[in-house]
Amino acid sequence: MKPYIKNRMWIVAIAIILIFVNKINFYEIIKKIISILYPVIVALLFAWFLIPAKKKLENLVKKSKRKLISKHSELLSAILVYLVFIGIIIFFILYLIPILKDGITNSYDKFSYYYSVIKKYINNDTFTNIITPQAYLSGAKNAVSVVFKVVMSFVVLIYVLMEHRELKTFFTKLTSIILGDDKSERLVYYFSKINTIFIKYFYSKLISSLILGILIITGFIILKISYPIFFGVIVAISNLIPIFGSFISGVPIALTVFAEYGTVKTLIAIGVIIAGQQIENSILTPKIVGNSIGISGFWILFTVILGGGLFGFWGMLVCIPVAATLKTLYIEILKDKIKSL
Repeated sequence: MKPYIKNRMWIVAIAIILIFVNKINFYEIIKKIISILYPVIVALLFAWFLIPAKKKLENLVKKSKRKLISKHSELLSAILVYLVFIGIIIFFILYLIPILKDGITNSYDKFSYYYSVIKKYINNDTFTNIITPQAYLSGAKNAVSVVFKVVMSFVVLIYVLMEHRELKTFFTKLTSIILGDDKSERLVYYFSKINTIFIKYFYSKLISSLILGILIITGFIILKISYPIFFGVIVAISNLIPIFGSFISGVPIALTVFAEYGTVKTLIAIGVIIAGQQIENSILTPKIVGNSIGISGFWILFTVILGGGLFGFWGMLVCIPVAATLKTLYIEILKDKIKSL
């Protein structure tokens, strides 16, 4: 057995002994670390999504005839992508959130019957007991903590965008030291494949969902249905969930429209949603997403049910790229086995 393998085994054995002897709550330690590093984790997730756009912009900036611009292409592309991302968030907060708020309020008001049923189980004493000075101070403290973490996430994000290549080199070298060169190269190769699957899927799904949302907004504006942007955003977001997304958004929209406009307009609105979904499934998805996932309909349905059952919304959201990743890894491992025979 190689010396570095022996050393690693001893380190693992000592760590396990310390955990059992000192009765360390490993879950609580991990939870505490995640809580402390929350801004960094959020920034890394945002950066992971923005880095492909930053690289494409960087390639365009490098072609500039002005030497000063092409020389600082990496810095400029990082700043531009960061500013666009911040601009989208500000637009969402200042423009879309009030529209969504009004839409939610309007939809809520339409369900007066359901509200009256819920109201029977809620009395003033309940609210009096909940809203106490201690609860208010606790809520204010949590709000300040969340705001601080969000601000720090955006601060960390700009650094990650500017230094992602150095960070990648650092972690590559670190895995090489821990695992050895061969295993490190294999791990980097697998990670690259997984990263490509996730990025391609989410970018393409986001674009197709955005177009679908615009189609729904346009259709509802033509029909003169109230809050078309609200309904379009709901359809676009729910479309990120495979198979069941159209049902999740379609039912509450149909009930809301029915409560205000009656049967005829509701049927037309449902027709608009179905037509938009058909365009998305038949035209947009094949053109934008393509056959990059390579999973049959049965396995898509199976993974959506399993992911939703185990992890709820987030499980349904990531189940397809996870399944595609497992399939890719299975094929790669099978190829290695065949080669070794």
